[in-house]
Amino acid sequence: LNESKFQSVASALQYKFWIAPMRNVLEIKHPGWYEKGLLKSVKDMVWHGTQTGEPSRLDGYMNYVLLLNAVVVVAESVQDLQHVSKYDEIFTAIEFAFSWAYVVEFAILISAMSWAEYTSNS
Repeated sequence: LNESKFQSVASALQYKFWIAPMRNVLEIKHPGWYEKGLLKSVKDMVWHGTQTGEPSRLDGYMNYVLLLNAVVVVAESVQDLQHVSKYDEIFTAIEFAFSWAYVVEFAILISAMSWAEYTSNS
């Protein structure tokens, strides 16, 4: 062990690690709600696999949503470049649906974890 390694270990040991609470306020006040039913399923969907480094099931679903959204953006860009306005209403509706998918994802994440945990993972 040389001096530089000792200093790096010593500085790491002096660092104050910040740990975000995983449970949200609702879960702390009403823990029984998260032991069964819909909220347990939501929590399992958000946290399943994250301790082993795998993406959660929700992350897997949202990856497909992002991929579809990218395809729609490309298709809409091609339409705009060709100056075709035939499908504008359809693309507007699809964009609205994607916006709601992201809002629902946020609501699911916030219902399963604390705000501090959510913002530390962003």
